[in-house]
Amino acid sequence: PNSEGARGELRRRFPQMVQRRDAELVGLEPPVTFGVPLEDLCNRFGVDFTDKTTGRWYPRLPPALVFLCEVMEREAADEDVGSIFSAPASSIYKLVETVDHGKPFERDIPSSSLWCILKIFLDCLPAPLLSFEVLEEIVNLGLSADDTEAQCRFLHDLLHYRLPREMSYVSLYLVSFLHTLCKTAESKEASRKRPPDCTKVPLTFALATRIFTPNFLRPHVMTEAWRRNLSAAHQMVETLLRSAEDDGLWIGRKRTLSRHKGANADVFSSSESEDGSGAASFGEGLKLENVDANILKLAEGLDLGSNELAEAGVAIHGCTDAS
Repeated sequence: PNSEGARGELRRRFPQMVQRRDAELVGLEPPVTFGVPLEDLCNRFGVDFTDKTTGRWYPRLPPALVFLCEVMEREAADEDVGSIFSAPASSIYKLVETVDHGKPFERDIPSSSLWCILKIFLDCLPAPLLSFEVLEEIVNLGLSADDTEAQCRFLHDLLHYRLPREMSYVSLYLVSFLHTLCKTAESKEASRKRPPDCTKVPLTFALATRIFTPNFLRPHVMTEAWRRNLSAAHQMVETLLRSAEDDGLWIGRKRTLSRHKGANADVFSSSESEDGSGAASFGEGLKLENVDANILKLAEGLDLGSNELAEAGVAIHGCTDAS
């Protein structure tokens, strides 16, 4: 009872809805999801999660991120990413409240609405997942677009040693999810025996890069000078998406297989070891922001084929195509 750390860890085990009710009973402001710094989300509500697709274990992920991604992966939402900015506004308003208050999801939510809510959640984070400072460093490095080896070395150093742990884990979980859906879409296209549905926009690595780059890398304030250099950010994010399952980027528990001898000679078992790499915090002073009602306009009227696709979001105003 005298350990604040132990009390915080116990509190984290309770769902957000329980914590909201507790806050209401004692006269405190109920906790919300949108616009909250990532560190606070992870420490207050974070759930430890094992991805059944990859076998990787992620500590303290924001519940909203896990619920959204797991539902979309299960429902094969790769076919509906093209409608991310044209989901029904009424559906978006309702889902915003559901996620913000930590309520359970209803059944049969349109995948386009889930994509839109995921984008809104990421746009509302006060800082990009790879931090503000990293974009300037990437631009100054001037790495060649086709030098993926150098880009992977940079990402390895960033994820293992420089980002706060929660930022690294959330980034790796999100890119793993997007990587899985991009690969699923590729497999569908390769095995398709009839003409594709022209109303569907397949999820590709290029498209995922275009939509989500601002959530990984963006400047504090978008200027014309930054706009001219955004291709470097796109290149780095696409490399991260394509390399999401590479063991070299993984910072957590690593699975190893060992063969048993004797009677169990044909049986393999897996064990896990924790990578003890340290991580230094950027020490960024993040201010809790209220959710701007304008984010809900993401649900209305944006044309997927337009340049506005890369400009969507509340935290960035202008993102050009990767060259």
